[in-house]
Amino acid sequence: SMHATVSTALNAAVEDDIIDRNRIRSAPIEHPQRLTNFLTPYELNVFLHYAEKERISDYTLILLLAYTGMRSGEALGLHWSDVDFDENTVSIKRTRDVLGARKPKTENSIRTIKVDELVFTQMKKYRAWFMQRKLEFGEQLEDNDYIFLNNDGSMHYYKELLSIAIRRIYRNIKKDGININTITGHGLRHTHATILLSQGVPVKTVADRLGNTPETLLETYAHTFDELEEKAVTVFSKSLQTVANSVAEK
Repeated sequence: SMHATVSTALNAAVEDDIIDRNRIRSAPIEHPQRLTNFLTPYELNVFLHYAEKERISDYTLILLLAYTGMRSGEALGLHWSDVDFDENTVSIKRTRDVLGARKPKTENSIRTIKVDELVFTQMKKYRAWFMQRKLEFGEQLEDNDYIFLNNDGSMHYYKELLSIAIRRIYRNIKKDGININTITGHGLRHTHATILLSQGVPVKTVADRLGNTPETLLETYAHTFDELEEKAVTVFSKSLQTVANSVAEK
């Protein structure tokens, strides 16, 4: 429906810190749209395998988004000073888009998160490339430099480059006859969240990691909780059956 389409667009704008909140969210929708903009763990592995063949800026950004669930604007707003290579953490303090850099609209979005060693290994390779590119332009790496440059290092990375890279990745996947769900850049955030939730990571932990409230998380990822509820019923039933069988054998 038109309501669902507009609401989805407004939710995306909230996620990207463009507006404060979706003011039509409370209006009734007869058939809420099911979230489809995410990958399964298998699909994500396929996607990242092909992403690794892309240019270093594209791949490093995609890997960071997939493994942290941060918004693309938050990643593009990172300075080198926001990355702690000793503690394997990234501090999110701002967002950046075509309108420039600014503080996130909510306090929840300002956060420090732990990042997988695999991502930091790639970040170190990227930093060496970054330093080389800066030297070629007669400059040095500064702590307040934005981390992400475009693929030739001549200017800051911008969001459309991510969309172009993702489209190219999907073309290459399809060329090889592989069929996986199609996502946008924001779908990497949804993928991160759904994988964590499906593995039973507490809602508050996931919400803190994403810079969301638990309420927003429960609303956005209702499909995951439905699946978890079905899983819980099965697990409970199997547990009792196992005990019943052992009792019957005695």
